[in-house]
Amino acid sequence: MIVETTSPRGRPAWTSDRWHVVLARWSGDDGARARFDRTIVSEHDDHGAAVGAARQWLAQFAQQSTTRPREHCDQVFVRQPRFRTLRRARRHERRRGTAGPSSAGRKSAKLAPIERPFGDGIA
Repeated sequence: MIVETTSPRGRPAWTSDRWHVVLARWSGDDGARARFDRTIVSEHDDHGAAVGAARQWLAQFAQQSTTRPREHCDQVFVRQPRFRTLRRARRHERRRGTAGPSSAGRKSAKLAPIERPFGDGIA
């Protein structure tokens, strides 16, 4: 069941007790802080069904992605049960370099030591 609620900071939000698909539509505001209006468009019993529905929504947006700048394209999310989604927010950017929900198992890259010249640098 879709319920209106608030975030921990008191901002208006949506939630559902089932897996759900969230549609974030660009509000038309230009600028660096463009806003997206978010709504829950469908609920599902399992993650796989929610992903399938999200892919159908993404197929509908395939053409708009060629006519609008990336910052203004609508977005689709799959959210787990009881996840609070803000009703109005900035564009969601995917985090780079993570291997999923937790990057704890990821090996960190070792950096080469910095080479420093010997002496005091006076010739």
